Amino acid sequence: MGYIQGEGRDQGTLFPVVLDDFVPADHVCRVIDAFVETLVMSQLGFERSQAAETGRRIASLAMVGRKIGHLKCSTLGISVPTELPNQITPEVAALCIAAESALARNFSILVVEPQSKKPFARYSPAAVNSATKNPAVALRPYHDGVPANYCVACGQSDITVVDVDHGIPSRDHLDSWMQAHNLPPTFTVQSGRDGEAGFHLYYQHASRTTGFELDGVTGELKGHGGYVVGADVAASIPSA
Repeated sequence: MGYIQGEGRDQGTLFPVVLDDFVPADHVCRVIDAFVETLVMSQLGFERSQAAETGRRIASLAMVGRKIGHLKCSTLGISVPTELPNQITPEVAALCIAAESALARNFSILVVEPQSKKPFARYSPAAVNSATKNPAVALRPYHDGVPANYCVACGQSDITVVDVDHGIPSRDHLDSWMQAHNLPPTFTVQSGRDGEAGFHLYYQHASRTTGFELDGVTGELKGHGGYVVGADVAASIPSA
């Protein structure tokens, strides 16, 4: 079967521009572009992966984009205030505020056990499938005075999180790595790690969950079926 479908971003049009001019500089399709450029298509089973001098690129961004999903930078939302009982600990109040912030970003959240990433059976009996955007359900443990952590369910939130596990020792190194590979700036959370930093880069539109390796940095693209610990609680989670 042929591989060329649609139009490439550098294809000329009737106007004095190319299609790439319509793609914002911070659009996450440029994340996909960075990954595509590291792939050796012939080793992945693509025939005729080397175009002739008169030919066109066949492993286009659009083709790979259809495989792993088109993403877009996440944006801030509006706070979702809630009233808690008078007798709660500062820890519970802080966790509740963090969970409210996630809901305000239109994230679907999952209740997990205190100081853990394990789904809390009392509040999340169906594990990741219990994730919700309903504040009455999502914030229930804090009304009960329970210092439960929360996670963001990627598929239900229609986001993909670039979960950087290994290879980035600091935020400065992360910024340099992102710039080197044209990864657009986005909402970023630093996760807990012993001796090494971990980071979550949030982008809109859920993709298939899969591993990645890029320039010595490894991790996962977490989308459908995946979840990550939420902001403001991530740093408190001990390494597995």
